[in-house]
Parts: sequence; structure tokens; C-alpha cells
Amino acid sequence: MFATLKCNGLNVCPPMKQSAPHIRPAAQAGRFYDAHPARLRQSIEDALARPVPPLDPLPRPPAMILAPHAGYVFSGAVAAAAYRHLRGLAYDGVVVLGPSHYEDFSGAGLPSYHGFATPLGDVPIDRPAIDDLSGIPDFAFNDAAHDPEHSIEVELPFLQVVLAGPFRLAPILFGRADLPALERIAAALHDLLARRRAAGERWLLVVSSDTYHGYDREACRANDQALTRFVSRMDGRAGYEALAGRRLMACGWRPLVAAMLLLEREGGRTCRVTARSDSSEASGRDEGYVVGYVSAIAG
Repeated sequence: MFATLKCNGLNVCPPMKQSAPHIRPAAQAGRFYDAHPARLRQSIEDALARPVPPLDPLPRPPAMILAPHAGYVFSGAVAAAAYRHLRGLAYDGVVVLGPSHYEDFSGAGLPSYHGFATPLGDVPIDRPAIDDLSGIPDFAFNDAAHDPEHSIEVELPFLQVVLAGPFRLAPILFGRADLPALERIAAALHDLLARRRAAGERWLLVVSSDTYHGYDREACRANDQALTRFVSRMDGRAGYEALAGRRLMACGWRPLVAAMLLLEREGGRTCRVTARSDSSEASGRDEGYVVGYVSAIAG
């Protein structure tokens, strides 16, 4: 004979508890950026306040930004030069595209989480958007790639500081992909954003990428100057040929090419490069390993 569970003296069973949402912890807090909320916010505000060269305005609010993903002490100022153009704007959702540094896979990796944690709070994931993409070839769930990855995580505190209100997140990591695969991924993302925008939602695309990696600072500058020409023209196919052929370097080149192909589908987008620097300039060391950083906005 089974005993009846009691609650407040009544012979009724208590309701089942809902499982807690699966939130991805801030894996890189304290490494790529400050883990203390107040210090992190201040570091971002300081970067945003740095003077930058004047920029011709975009014809419309930004639909895409390109930002680096190194430690904030190295690339934060370059990232801020793009993010400052989002200050006070509101978006319902943000798609963040980044390269996978820790897992090797093909296609686009999606998370099963319900949110990403940062020291500034949790960012909810747009589960319907992710679930829609999961049914499309070239997309698959891949928490093993997302768990340690920094390329998406480091963009989130900037978004939390500059945007006017809360937003939902669609984070996508890129593994190996040839041009046809990138074109299919871009088409799927374009269709998703078109449906959401037709429903009256405002969505932003963020591409996370560093550029040159090597031991030659002059080669870094030459690489980044050539790369910015492709970015300014939004020339995805030409960019693919140069990047896949290793004539140019960018660790997030597949997300960047996919974004350029996506914006080509939208037509009429104008792109502005907002800043360029490298790790040697940020550290004050002229010798040693060099990583390049470029930021841009498109609208």
C-alpha cells in the first residue's frame, strides 16, 4: 500500500517542479574579460569613450557589425568602435556568428541551452529560431563546440551595455564549410531574418572574427587592409576565394563570408570599416606573435 503525499495537511500530491533552464555559464569570464560586473561594465564604457575618427553615417540603422573576439585589453577598443554605433538602439534579436576554436565539425553548430550567462546577467536564447534552423541541412546541435568557445561569448557584454533593452540571442558556430555550404547557411539565415522582420521584429547580425595571425606586423597590416576592401564591398564570393585560398587571413572567415552572402541577398547594404589595430599595437611590443583586429558596421 502506498502512502499518500501530504501538503499542508491535505491528501494531495505537490505539483511537479519544472526543470531549471539550461544556462551556459560564462566560460571565459576572468580570462578574456573581467569577471566582476562593475569592472567589466566600466571597461566597456571606457573603450566606448575612446575617440575615433569621424565616420560617414549609414543610410539606415546597422543591420550587421563585425567585431574581434580577443581579450578586451587587446581588441576591446576596436570592437567598441563598431559597438558605439549601436548605443541606445533596440533589437528584438541578435544573431551572433563565430568560428569554432576548440571543436572540429562540418557546418553550423547550434546550442541546446536556454541562455548564455555573463557577469552582466543572462541573455535568453531565441529557442524557436534555433529550433527552426536545426531542421535545415548544414545546421546541427553541438554543445561540445559551444561549451568552451569564446568567439560568441565575448561579444555579449558589449551588446548588454550598448543596446537599449533586452534581446534574444541566436548563437551559431561555424566549422568546416565550402562555398556552397556557406551559401546555403546564408540563405537559411536570410529566410529566418526575413520572416522575423516581416513580423515587425528588429534583428541584428554580429560577426565575430580576428584577422591575421603570425609573426610579421607589416604582413598583418597588409592583410587587414586588403581584407577591409572585401568587407567594404560586401563581396562574399571574392572574399571566399581569397580567404579559402589563404591569400588573406581571418580566423572567423567562414562566418564573415556567410554574413556578406546574406547581406548581398538583402541588397543595398552599405558597409563602413570603423577601426583596425593589432595585438602588438595594443601591448606596445613590436616583436613576437601578432593578431590583427578589424571592426565594421553595415546598414
